[in-house]
Amino acid sequence: MPLRLILATLLLTACGHAASTDATPATDAALVTDAADASSPRDAAPATDAAPTDAALVTDEATTLPAMAMPVIREAGRRWVVLATNLDDDAGDGAPVLLTLDDGYAVTLRTPHHPARAGELRDAPHTVWAQVDGRACALSLDAPVVLSRAVVDVAVWGAWVGLDEDGVRVRPHLRDDDIAREADAYASGGRVLAAPVRNDACADARIATVSPTAPARFERSEADEALRRRVLTAYRATPAWVDMQRYLHAVGGDEGAPLARNQRWDEYRHHTPEVTVWRGPTGRRFVTVLGFVPAEGCGTFGGGVWALYALDGDALVPLGAEPSGAFDPREVVDADGDGRPEFHGDDEVRAVDGASWRTRTSLAVPSHVCPC
Repeated sequence: MPLRLILATLLLTACGHAASTDATPATDAALVTDAADASSPRDAAPATDAAPTDAALVTDEATTLPAMAMPVIREAGRRWVVLATNLDDDAGDGAPVLLTLDDGYAVTLRTPHHPARAGELRDAPHTVWAQVDGRACALSLDAPVVLSRAVVDVAVWGAWVGLDEDGVRVRPHLRDDDIAREADAYASGGRVLAAPVRNDACADARIATVSPTAPARFERSEADEALRRRVLTAYRATPAWVDMQRYLHAVGGDEGAPLARNQRWDEYRHHTPEVTVWRGPTGRRFVTVLGFVPAEGCGTFGGGVWALYALDGDALVPLGAEPSGAFDPREVVDADGDGRPEFHGDDEVRAVDGASWRTRTSLAVPSHVCPC
């Protein structure tokens, strides 16, 4: 049974999300904004098309699977290769089984909903490849399952395990199958198709591919001062950056403290943007910029903008800037050899797509914790 039967669902799950490449000029005059017109950049984020889902895991055996890099995650003491994301809530068959329950973090699993091929998926051995320190390792996969992950509020957690807010037992611990049903309901948006890895080869690998040939990797380095200044000038002219600047000055300083008129949001609370150069084996270079300032409580400023640029000789080519969390790529590879890298972070994969970048895979876990 060809591996593509299971993995071809990857072709159905790429987000239709294209980053804005509008480069409306702005200068440091934008540092001083009209707070009356300001709104949270969350409201100004570009619209995202609904991501395709894999509710039926319908595949086409004639499809040629590209050598996509697949994230490797750890759950319940095992490694799992993520084959598809953005699954519908009804993507699994049968009652959910509780896999992990740890301080409000819950993981359940189900059998994929694919009645016609369930037996084939169960019985067929499959192999993908990982590379660590130039060494290729075969990863043997068991049949895939639907993993559903969520973080719940302390009150919900307490009701499950029978503890009050002080950690005192006040009622019996719920049965695992009852917790699993409730936890599964909280996991909407956090369901992935994942295959458990049978062996321990390349234990530190973060990605896997369908080919034993190592994907082209991009080496990381800090930008020199001249390039950093040039990149930050372009970055601070993007609409996403300007929106975040307006947001800071609308929220104001912590505990009502006044803000200096020239206070940049990406340097607030002694933070500074990260400017990183990624060089591929052919010499092609990309530059990423992350400005990120975490909030320090309810009603305080917090936000970030991630931007991507290509270096074409000395020319800086913008590939989009958008509001973002603290996205810090751990691996940057070109797995399918098309010259367009994939940026693999802890819970997201972003890929170059034409003249912009898009989120190709999201591994974000839904959180139902009240932040205040």
